Amino acid sequence: MAELRLIQNRIENYELQSEQEITKVYVYNADYGIRNFSELNTNRPDNTYYSSHRLLAAPWSDVNSLNRVMGRSFERIQMDEATFKEKFPNHEQADMKYFDPDERLAFDKGVLYWIAY
Repeated sequence: MAELRLIQNRIENYELQSEQEITKVYVYNADYGIRNFSELNTNRPDNTYYSSHRLLAAPWSDVNSLNRVMGRSFERIQMDEATFKEKFPNHEQADMKYFDPDERLAFDKGVLYWIAY
């Protein structure tokens, strides 16, 4: 839930500063981070943390969860590899163990690009 609130905050700030409303969310479901079921994430005693973060790793629930939290109806679009490399050219240097909005979110012309895992 905290990750969704951070994304919400970034969206609201972008919309205020750019005067452009986000209506589309391009999502790239990466095969690292929580999607690889690392020990960091699967051996946690707090199952709520694990469950809520798994929700964001599933294509059927990532944007739906954001829609629910924000009370919006973003259109979800699966990001292709070319767009991913264009919007996140430094993704290989990013520390993907933790959510850093600066490394996992990008905005351009009223569109949110999101690396979800």
